This record gives sequence, structure tokens and C-alpha cells, in this order.
Amino acid sequence: MKQSKLRIAVFLLLAVSLIFSSCSQMKGEPAQESIGSINEDILASANAENLQSMAEIDAKKIALRKELGDSSLYPDFYAAVEAYRVKGKSKREAIKAVKEDKTRWAALLWYGTEHGKALTNEEINKRLENQIADMKSADNYKEMEQAYEKAGITVEDSMWAEPILYEQSFAIDELYRDLYDPYIQGELTDEESLDWEKYWRKFQEDVTADYRKTGEYEKLEKVLRACGKLYPDEAEDMDKEAAAATEWQK
Repeated sequence: MKQSKLRIAVFLLLAVSLIFSSCSQMKGEPAQESIGSINEDILASANAENLQSMAEIDAKKIALRKELGDSSLYPDFYAAVEAYRVKGKSKREAIKAVKEDKTRWAALLWYGTEHGKALTNEEINKRLENQIADMKSADNYKEMEQAYEKAGITVEDSMWAEPILYEQSFAIDELYRDLYDPYIQGELTDEESLDWEKYWRKFQEDVTADYRKTGEYEKLEKVLRACGKLYPDEAEDMDKEAAAATEWQK
């Protein structure tokens, strides 16, 4: 139980900056594969140095959010790349991985929207309140608080600062659960359904392949290209790329 709470706490700490699906699980449900899959090492070894690194990344992301606005994808992009680099990836590897993660994330959101998956603001706020409560009950919450205070922010404020990201995360969680329910009830007959992780991975691959054929993907691709140029401040025209990075979520 302690390890589970520890994982919940660190996951929630990272969730506002990484492209993860929601960490919530139903009893007996297999752990949901993260959209990014970038922090297994950090989750397994949530030491003070890692917590401080992620708190500082989150603080920078919040500053970028205030500067660039709610519609910009760049604050999340920046934080996800930085988190990959904490894990040891090179800048080039991290940017490539985040572009892939964001494409898969956007594809699942696109699929959910096409199939009428939506949550009310009340539901979103309630879920976020529940996740904050889970986080506060974690064994390492005090250490998290200290790390965030040292970075000049609070854990809770950092979560409330990203309502769009959490709304997206919860929407994908709903999609995941809708797929999992028939699986757990034995309603699927496809051979791949015998292995849930394989089934979920294949589903993501198929949805992403379909999404890449849409105009929405072309739009996202341009935004991700702009984000790549912005990190870390390498674009020749920063204002132009910063504006381009807002197009996907408008």
C-alpha cells in the first residue's frame, strides 16, 4: 500500500507536465499504460533529488503558462522534455519522444471526441479534488511540499493551474475504462483481448494511425514543430513560434 501511495503521489506530481493518462485505477484493474511511459525509473526511486527536479520543472512550466496563455502547448511540451532528460535522455531523444507521446495523446482525445466522450466541469473539478486528496495521503507528501516550496510554488496550486491538461487526462481515462469494462466482463473475443496490455497498446496504435490521416494531425504537427524550435529558446523568431504553439488547443 505504501508503494502504491508513493506512486500515486509522484504520478500526480508529474501528471500536470507529462502526457499521462489518469493514474486512477479500479480494484482489480491492471495498471494503465502511461501515454508517455517516461517516468518508471523516477516512480520507482522517488528520491529528494528527483522530487526537487520535477518541482522546479513544474515551476518553470507554470511561469511559461502565465506568459503564453492557456491555449499554448509549449509549457506542457517543455516540461515533458525536461522530465525525459531527468531520466537521462538526450535533448534530441527527449524531443522526439515527446512529439510521439503528444501525437498519441491527441489521437486518443480525437477518438474520444468523435465518440461523444465528454465530462462536465463539475465532474472534472470533482476528479481533480479526489486526486489532490489521494496525493495528500501519500507517504512522501511532506517531501513533495518541501520540494515545491523550495521551487516557489505549492503542489496543489500547480495542479489547479492546468485544468485543460487534467480535463484531457480524465477524458482519456474515461475512454480507457470504457474499453476495459467489456474486457473484464469477458465480452471480447478477439485473440488480443486475452492480453489487456497488448489490446490497449494495439488500440492506441490503430487510433493514432487513423488520426495521422486527419487535418487535425496536420495542425498538431505544425504546433509540435514550433514547440521543438522553442525548446530551449532556439527559434530565430521566438514570437512567431510561440504564437504557432497555441494553434492546436484553440
